[in-house]
Amino acid sequence: MKKTCYLLSAILLLMVSSCMGKMEKQNQDATPIIAENIPDTARRSLPEIYSLYLKSDSGKYKEMALPLSSYVVLDLINKNPGYQPTDKLRDHLKKKELEAAKYQCYTIPSVDNRTAVMLVWLAKGESEYYVVVTANEKDIIDSSVISQSIENGIISYIIEDNFSIRSARRMWTYDKEEDIKYLEEKDAMQYQIMAGGAISELSRRSKSPASMSFKELIENVPFCKLPLGNPELASLDSLSYDPSQPNRFEWTTIKDEENNYYLNDYFSYGEFADTINSQYTLLDTYDTLIFSKRLPKTGKQELLLYYIERYKSSFPKQKYPQWLLLRVNDNATIEQVTVLAGADHKELDSDDHQLFFLDANSKLTLKTFVTYNQLPADKVDVNTLDVNYLYASETKTVGI
Repeated sequence: MKKTCYLLSAILLLMVSSCMGKMEKQNQDATPIIAENIPDTARRSLPEIYSLYLKSDSGKYKEMALPLSSYVVLDLINKNPGYQPTDKLRDHLKKKELEAAKYQCYTIPSVDNRTAVMLVWLAKGESEYYVVVTANEKDIIDSSVISQSIENGIISYIIEDNFSIRSARRMWTYDKEEDIKYLEEKDAMQYQIMAGGAISELSRRSKSPASMSFKELIENVPFCKLPLGNPELASLDSLSYDPSQPNRFEWTTIKDEENNYYLNDYFSYGEFADTINSQYTLLDTYDTLIFSKRLPKTGKQELLLYYIERYKSSFPKQKYPQWLLLRVNDNATIEQVTVLAGADHKELDSDDHQLFFLDANSKLTLKTFVTYNQLPADKVDVNTLDVNYLYASETKTVGI
């Protein structure tokens, strides 16, 4: 009798296990095929994902580099037709009441190498819109209008390399007392493209920039990613050079020419110009101090990269660029200024340039290049020197 009970129990256990196995398989089969559940080996490549939403005659897609500002995109729209949306993307825009007569679409780098990020310009009636759209191989994840045209104003936005977006509407305002017309920011928005494709609205600025403290202003600025500068610096021993175009060595770090963060000329270049220029420099005039990047902080101090153009009074149209690293405390007091890069004009009609590289560990390498007539006598070889080149004269590495 006991054997019979044991046998029946074993059979019942097998039947239950079999049923549970079938139920588990059915549940697995019912799991939605979303991006997170697709094995890496089965995932589509980014170009394949782009092709679901954008039409490319060549089948290839070129991503625009970040940071990306509105004036760069506007120039692109005038010169480059971009891509046209597929029916899938058009249907999505239609549901968002963004059906338009004209579209131009562009791709930007992926936020996580699995999510396609697209910037769509569209003309609807007399208005223009800029829309950021994220998508995967299954469907569109999220979209947000980051800017649109307004009467008596301009569109302004910047997409940073950390996938934060700052958008502002700026309108022309007339000041009767001063008899001047200026652009006043009426509305500012901050977005963040998250890993996975969600677009999060971070803040809406309620104060005017003039009433904001330095701490409040700087909180709207995202940190840039390191490394920064020229990674091949150590291997360079000379640079081709055109004395009539000193600005050709203007480094590619983007400048906030639209003053989106209200940090241009926040500090006065004149206050520290004498401490950072060579005593032999012939440059005696300078232009706007333009904000560029907020570097990762060191302790409680902010590290801010600024750009300025300097000139010789005798040749006011000949620009000499200079990149400055400002170490600033919470009270907006500058504690240290370092020239990261620049071009300078000196006596005997000689020029020099300084390049930089800031690695991922915040180690800073600076390298100076000079014209042949500034080299020490023991380094001069008349057989190899060329007036059209600058030669490496000094290299130093410091921590910041």
